[in-house]
Amino acid sequence: MTNNDEDIDENDERTLRPLSWRDYIGQAPLVTQLRTKCQAAFKLERPLDHLLINGTQGSGKTTLAHLAADETGDSLVKISRPVNESELMQAIWDLPGPGVGILFIDEAHMQSARTQRSLLTLTEEGYIQTKFGTDSFPWLTVILATTEKRMISLPLQSRLTILDMDEYTLDEMGLIVEGMAERAGVALDSDTTSALAVAAVGVPRAARHLVLAAQELSAVGQEPTLDAILTHCRLDADGLSRDHLGYMRCLQLIGGQAGLEVLTVRLQLHRTEVQRIERLLVDRGYVRYDSRGRVLTGSGRARLEGKTLAPLRGGRLVSKAS
Repeated sequence: MTNNDEDIDENDERTLRPLSWRDYIGQAPLVTQLRTKCQAAFKLERPLDHLLINGTQGSGKTTLAHLAADETGDSLVKISRPVNESELMQAIWDLPGPGVGILFIDEAHMQSARTQRSLLTLTEEGYIQTKFGTDSFPWLTVILATTEKRMISLPLQSRLTILDMDEYTLDEMGLIVEGMAERAGVALDSDTTSALAVAAVGVPRAARHLVLAAQELSAVGQEPTLDAILTHCRLDADGLSRDHLGYMRCLQLIGGQAGLEVLTVRLQLHRTEVQRIERLLVDRGYVRYDSRGRVLTGSGRARLEGKTLAPLRGGRLVSKAS
């Protein structure tokens, strides 16, 4: 078993991503749907349907695209930055040859409205038009991945099969950590594996960082205990980082309530980064949304006032006073 990770360097085994469907943990309904589409496309000798994979950062969207390409036998080229029509066309030309191929666009919501219109033409009519002319790619499959589906134009969404990823359960995260540790050659006991699954906060990419930290500690002769791993990653047992604690302290200092724009100014972070940080805090119940903006909850105040995290009981974190 291995990690469901994104931002893959194909020549870097440290990514620990699954190399087969057998190794991919979680997302069972989505995987069944995607594999059926891949197998049908292969047997019918036609391109795979155009797809939109929607999920949080680090949830495994890139891995799904690579496994789909393996299943269909297609080559895959990846775009992970905003591009214009000419760059879009150049990426397609980078594929080994016509007749097969997948164009994978990560963080697709970052593409301009103009590029999204070109993708609409590409997915609907099979061609791209630039100032230099028109090229047809009827054999091409387009796979978009996004953390912000609402920012993908509705006409483009209507041309795609949308695959919405589910949240990972704690048990699934435990299996992901266990598999990554096996792949990394790191021995972790069951208690440490379970605790790291909690600290990974439902994000396989976060689990990857924790396991790689354990690997690094082992490499320099240190025992990869839970405390050592968390200290090396500068994380608390519930997965909170300095950024998360800084967000809550900022909210507390300005009265326990603030809007997004105020927080971006106070924290000196881009609004998308602030939203990324607060997702976990909302999930943990430390922050909630209301008509006034973001509100620090009683649990959040207790967390800042010296509450620590006890061992897992029945698969859940239990707080206790320091």
